[in-house]
Amino acid sequence: MPTTWDIDTVKRVETEGDLTDVCKEIFFVAREQTNVLGQEYGGTINGSVNLDDPDPAAYVAYSSLTSDDLVSWVKNALGSEKISLIEQSIAEQIAASKESSGTDVKSGLPWR
Repeated sequence: MPTTWDIDTVKRVETEGDLTDVCKEIFFVAREQTNVLGQEYGGTINGSVNLDDPDPAAYVAYSSLTSDDLVSWVKNALGSEKISLIEQSIAEQIAASKESSGTDVKSGLPWR
């Protein structure tokens, strides 16, 4: 299954020069889920990218942006090499969870 890219939140400033509602940083989540014989396995990477100063000629205000716009900006900021590393890390998380699925692994905190 392909990696899904979602936007968690966007930091913005009200004004920057003559522009208003300017995006400065995008927080993203990249995740993948797979099902093998009824067992779900997944991997997730959270991150953020800082945006360059906007080009006034191509400027889009925060209120006009879509999720697809922001995912595109994230991927452009990351570049293909970093995207590949993120997707490889997610695949490694899935592989590791498949390997440990036969063991009785528990999680929690001892004081709760």
